[in-house]
Amino acid sequence: MGTIPKEWTFTSHCWFDDDRVAVATHQGDVLIIDNCELKKVLPRIFKASSPSAPPPAVWSLYSLGRGFAAGGDAGCFSLYERTYDQDYFQSYKKFDTPHKHRLVDLSVSPNEESLLCCYDNNELAHFNLVGVDIVDHEKPEEVQQAFQLLPIGFHSEAVTAVDVCIQKPIVVTASADKQIRIWNFVKHRVEIRQQFPEEALCVSCHPTGLRLLVGFKFKMCMYSVLVDTLHLCQEFPIKQCREVRFSNGGQYFAAVVVNRIFIFNAYSFEPIGHLTGHSSMVKSFTWARNDQAIISAGFEGAIYEWKIDTCKRNETVEYTCKALTFSAVRYDDVNQLVIAVGCRKVAENGLPEGEVTLRVLKLGGVHDQDAPRSIANLGIVESKPSHNRSQTGEIALSTRAQTLFVGTPAGELHVYSWPMKRGNAVPDNVIELHNGEISFVHLTLDERYLLTVGEDGCMFIFDVDVLLEGKAPPRRSFNYSTFDDVAFVLQHDIDEKNREILTLQANLMDEQRSRRHEREKTVSAHATEVLLIKDDMMKTIEACDSERQAALKR
Repeated sequence: MGTIPKEWTFTSHCWFDDDRVAVATHQGDVLIIDNCELKKVLPRIFKASSPSAPPPAVWSLYSLGRGFAAGGDAGCFSLYERTYDQDYFQSYKKFDTPHKHRLVDLSVSPNEESLLCCYDNNELAHFNLVGVDIVDHEKPEEVQQAFQLLPIGFHSEAVTAVDVCIQKPIVVTASADKQIRIWNFVKHRVEIRQQFPEEALCVSCHPTGLRLLVGFKFKMCMYSVLVDTLHLCQEFPIKQCREVRFSNGGQYFAAVVVNRIFIFNAYSFEPIGHLTGHSSMVKSFTWARNDQAIISAGFEGAIYEWKIDTCKRNETVEYTCKALTFSAVRYDDVNQLVIAVGCRKVAENGLPEGEVTLRVLKLGGVHDQDAPRSIANLGIVESKPSHNRSQTGEIALSTRAQTLFVGTPAGELHVYSWPMKRGNAVPDNVIELHNGEISFVHLTLDERYLLTVGEDGCMFIFDVDVLLEGKAPPRRSFNYSTFDDVAFVLQHDIDEKNREILTLQANLMDEQRSRRHEREKTVSAHATEVLLIKDDMMKTIEACDSERQAALKR
């Protein structure tokens, strides 16, 4: 290839003939190469935001029958058409897409009727190439309609919180990209995607799926889940909460603030009490099935049981291991066993720092000096345990299938028979899933689906029957469709829709009256015209008769 007289940073390319190629650059230019020679430079194909600002870079090109499509920074999108002369291409249409993110890739359907835009925040937008001629690029509302986001995609940054609803087939995810998404794992789609001005630290979905608790840095908010958005209904002065959970019945919710757990009435929003006893940050807690107790695990290596009616700690039920920091805890009400995942703070007795272990404790029979019932090694974390680590859900227990699912720092899903054997336990199955640590493992209410989320930004949904190779016993069926069609709608929206309906009905009646009046006028005019024509015809006939009679007399 010949010498290029200017230094460019190449970002993409596409072939538009057997020996001709268009090359995109970081400087915003597109180079036309013909037979390995630079023939043409299309300079700065995107408009800069200001005269002093550098032009947006071109990140993606796609060859079309009539030319090529280009995507760049800040959602810039252009279409060029071929001229078949020394200019090669000329600008045809330029759009500033409403989604102000970098367009990293483009793809066109074989019939060149549809185009997909891939943004750097994992969003996909659809653009109809057939109707490109009628879209006015200077009207934002038309451009908004032309580039429609698809109800798929995922978060662009790490997932910080996950929760699964009981009655509805939805899972809620919060991410460092300041988005909260509500997914329907039966319909395989995103139902709500909401952007917030700050990152959500924790989320909890009400068992009905109609309310959502979101913890932010300086407050906690309760939202009503509407058809397509979240509506704020209450704020709580709770700061830096990284763990919140509704009770199984939905009448309470508990929120962690450093080393204390605050209990609230979920309907009146009144505080019921607070649980104080941990000497360090509470990392995880779980409700008992009857909502009468809470099991909590702290950074200092302590596991406590709390009674909700008295908000006091059960002194006979506790476990402390100062060498560990616990990150997740679950409770099996049937066998009265506590399952906890802990990370070793310091190396001692030949055990390495950062070693992650799964411990099974007998509720009411384990104290500081007693050994755990079962221990399983899950690997070693690369970073030291941190107070800010938000992932506290890497354990899921299926009592019906008698199976325990545990996520590991290596991205593996360990499957254990439950209850686990005493002593050092070995997993029955190891499944390699994520590229990095598994942060969350959740089961749906009917224990049919297992969901895992890792630090690689992926969420997997498994059928438990397939995962266990048909070894799971028959489970009770839960009809999600009973509650799936239930949704909140704001009264203001209903009133506005009713006003629109009344206005349209009034306009329709006015139009019908106008049409009826016009029709009556037209019928009357036609009748009058018919009478006039009839009179003229009668007069003509009479004149003809008179002429005929006169002619006969002659």
